[in-house]
Amino acid sequence: MKKIPLLLTLILAAVAFGAPLVIPKKEARRLEVLFFGAPTKNHAGHDPITRYRVLKKQLGDDGINLTYLDDPASALNAATLQQFDAVLMYGNWAQRGEMPAAQEKALLGFVEGGGGFLPIHCASACYGKSEAFVKLVGGVFKSHGGEEFSPTTTKSTHEITKGYQGFKAWDETYVHERHGKDRTILQERSGEPWTWIRNQGKGRVFYTASGHDHRVWDQPNFQDLLKRAIYWSVGDDARAKLTALKLPKFEMMDVELPGYRKRKLVTSVPKPFEPAESLKHQLGRARTRLRDRDHRLPQQPAGRQHRPRPDQDLRGHRW
Repeated sequence: MKKIPLLLTLILAAVAFGAPLVIPKKEARRLEVLFFGAPTKNHAGHDPITRYRVLKKQLGDDGINLTYLDDPASALNAATLQQFDAVLMYGNWAQRGEMPAAQEKALLGFVEGGGGFLPIHCASACYGKSEAFVKLVGGVFKSHGGEEFSPTTTKSTHEITKGYQGFKAWDETYVHERHGKDRTILQERSGEPWTWIRNQGKGRVFYTASGHDHRVWDQPNFQDLLKRAIYWSVGDDARAKLTALKLPKFEMMDVELPGYRKRKLVTSVPKPFEPAESLKHQLGRARTRLRDRDHRLPQQPAGRQHRPRPDQDLRGHRW
């Protein structure tokens, strides 16, 4: 049996539902973010793919598409980067080494051309001999301990931190050196710069030292911080296109359904969207189908649809 092209499938579905087909256009679309990770073997305490999965689930409802790559040569080249609004980097690469010249050129060109860059936690410990990369980040890792604490917001008027609540969790207590002089400090820890932003060319850079493990990544307010940072880093034009998409919000409705996972009655599920509204959460993924390896949902046999169980949380997923 031949596979039906995606566009034809959507058209047939729209006809079946008696609704107009609405496909996001260039002036109204979701945000595309590349999560540049690293193999866990590079650092046993940092597991980028599990952090990626947390964000992919939690930020999907907010119009943010995430694509994962952990091959620097594949991620940091112009052909790949042009498909994205921002790059979020979390992983360990060449702590006291240099970034390959071609990759450095591609990343700098992307940011200076207007792309967003969000190095998180251990990203500041990468490529310490590449002055251009250290300058781009705004500092380089020096040392750390570990304790439970809450970063202190020192600039509450910026759009990233305005109204932000913060969180308390155990984390590594990063200390940096070779601090950039053109940063705006948003948060501190015991007087040490902790979260900051800077501009380079037409691009925007956000860094936070938070994020050693899931004691931080599973915090809703840490996820909120990254969402705010992504919205800021992509720039006004990309954010305006997301706003123009007018994403529908998930609302819950009361039901009584059997729960198969926890073996108890399910009493609340998301209300269904009209087909045209649902497409806004389905489409607009990365323009090139970059390989997501085993991080995608398993492929279903032809003619069979993947249907979530009634007790599954649908929010953040695009089936």
